[in-house]
Amino acid sequence: MVGPIPPGMMQIFDGKTLTGWNGNPQIWSVNVADAAIYGKTNNGGQLIKTTGTYDTFRLILTERMVATNNHLGICIWGGANSPWGYDNCIVWIGPSGSLWDYKSGGGVYGGKGDNSIRFMWHQIEILANSATGQILAAVNGKQVTDYTKAGRGVKGPIGLQAHAGASEEEYKDIWIDPAPKDLKLLTLK
Repeated sequence: MVGPIPPGMMQIFDGKTLTGWNGNPQIWSVNVADAAIYGKTNNGGQLIKTTGTYDTFRLILTERMVATNNHLGICIWGGANSPWGYDNCIVWIGPSGSLWDYKSGGGVYGGKGDNSIRFMWHQIEILANSATGQILAAVNGKQVTDYTKAGRGVKGPIGLQAHAGASEEEYKDIWIDPAPKDLKLLTLK
């Protein structure tokens, strides 16, 4: 279920190569048949990160768990000190919309999404406003996250998560607006 991509966004994954991304080649590759970034591990706990850095941005992508009973994650507002590590980021957990803050050491928000769809392709939109520390997110056009922590937004890469333990996931159709003018979710139905 992929909705239209709002004007002004740029694609940051070409569906064929990992150009613009930095991840452990033992875990991350491209599934050409699905035109997706593919992560598989039995001992996860690593990210594949954008080579670009972002603070306030809108991210739209499609994701799914492939086989393992784990969860997906998009890491934002972390550092770039560790090439594949979490670096104090906040992980948005799809499709539930929950948040885990590695800087404060735990779950900070229970989302309102339906985790039972994690094995199906679903589109997410994340709007991160570093000036206010607000994170808004939608799954398949329904808002599932509205969280604010003042002073939390910092510039850093965006990471796609291969969760600790056995994990197998795919991310595709990845678009970003690195300077959104309209600070509200645009994919809501």
